[in-house]
Amino acid sequence: MSKAIGIVAEYNPFHNGHAHHLREAKRIAGNRPVIAAMSGSLVQRGLPALTDKWTRARMAVLGGVDLVLELPTVFTCRSAEFFAAGAVKLLAATGMVSHLAFGAEAANSQQLMLTAEFLNEPVFQDALHHYLDEGHSYAKSLELTLAEDPSMLTIAEHPNNILALEYCRQLLHGGYEIEPVVVKRRGSGYKDKTINGPIAGATAIREHYRGYGIDEALLSTVPATTAQLLREADLQHRMDISDKILNHLLLYKLRSLTPAQIAAACQCSEGLENRLAEAASCTTFQDVVSATVTKRYPASRVRRLLMQLLLQQYRAMFDNAKDPAYIRVLAFNDRGRELLKEMQDSAQLPVIIKLGRNVLEKYGEKVEQQLSVDIAATNLLTLLQKNHQPQYNNDYTVSPIYIQKALSQQMVDF
Repeated sequence: MSKAIGIVAEYNPFHNGHAHHLREAKRIAGNRPVIAAMSGSLVQRGLPALTDKWTRARMAVLGGVDLVLELPTVFTCRSAEFFAAGAVKLLAATGMVSHLAFGAEAANSQQLMLTAEFLNEPVFQDALHHYLDEGHSYAKSLELTLAEDPSMLTIAEHPNNILALEYCRQLLHGGYEIEPVVVKRRGSGYKDKTINGPIAGATAIREHYRGYGIDEALLSTVPATTAQLLREADLQHRMDISDKILNHLLLYKLRSLTPAQIAAACQCSEGLENRLAEAASCTTFQDVVSATVTKRYPASRVRRLLMQLLLQQYRAMFDNAKDPAYIRVLAFNDRGRELLKEMQDSAQLPVIIKLGRNVLEKYGEKVEQQLSVDIAATNLLTLLQKNHQPQYNNDYTVSPIYIQKALSQQMVDF
C-alpha cells in the first residue's frame, strides 16, 4: 500500500468543507489512503466537543477518511503551537504518512515553507518578543511580526494561514520526509457564526444547532451520513452540553481553590491564576471568560485553562507533554485496517486498538499519564451532555469503530 495523506482535524462536526478538503487533498497528492489525527473529547478552542469522539470519527470514515487516530488531550487543550506539534509528531510516528494536507486561504506550500524557515531566524524572534512584551497574545504577536514584511502580509491576514505555518514549522523542525499539501479554503471562514451556504464553518454549524436545532439549513451543510449521525446523537441527547452543569462545575472548582492551587492545576502564567480566582464571583462560564480575558490572554486560551482545571489533573501533565506517547485508534475502514497491519512494523509508538487497564500497566508511566487525561476528558464530556444517564469510563468500554465498507458520497461541487 502506498503511504498515506495525513490530516489534522477536529471534525466538530464533519461537514461539506471537510469533504471538499479530502477530495482536493487526494487530487493533489494522488488517491492515497488518509489518516486523520483528530481531537478527542475537548477541542482546541477550549470547549467540549459537540458530540463524542467515536461518533465524530465515524462521520470522518463515512466521509472518506480511512483511519482516525485520537490526538491526546494534552495537545488538544493547548495553544496552536503545541496542538500542531502533537498532531504532526503523531502522524509521523505512524511511519505511514508521506503528505500532510491542510487548509489555507492565500498561500501555497512553497511560500508557507519559506515563511516557516524565517520564523526561526533571530530577527523574527526579536520582533515576536517585542510584541509579546507589549502585551499581545502569541497568535497576535505572530501576525504582527509577519505583517512587517510586505511579502508575508497576505499570510498574516488569515488565521488559517497562521495554523498552516505551525504545521510547516513542525515539519521543518522534525526533519520529516513529509510533503505539505495546501488546500485552498472555500466558503465561510471558520470563525463565521452564521450559515451562508452549503460550505459553512464548524463554528457556524454549532451556533446554528444551539439556536435552531437540526433543521434544513444545518442539514444542507453536511454530508448525508453526518446528518444521520447528528440526528441520532440529538435524539439521544448526546449533542451539545448543558450550560447549567458546566457553570456549576466550574464555579465550584474556582471557589474551592486558592490562586496557588489554580496555578498548580492549569498552565497559568504571569499572575493569571489571580484573575481566575477573582472570577469565582461570576455566575456563568462565559462570565468567567469575559472577566479574565486581556489583550495578552484571549478567550480561547482562558477557556483551555478552565478545561484543564475541570479535568482535575496536575499542570505537569500538560507541561511535560512534549511528544505523543501512543497511537490510539478511534475508527477505520478496510483500507485503514491494511494501514494498521503495516503499522505493526512501521509505527514508532505503541498502537492501542482497545483500551484496557492492562494497557496502562504495559506501556509505562508516560502512556498512563497521557491516557489518564484522555479518560478524564471523556468523562467530563459525558457529564456535561444533556443525556440524563451519563456514561462513565467510556474509554474502557467503547471499541474502535470498524466500517467494513465505506459508504460512497455523492457530493455536489460547491
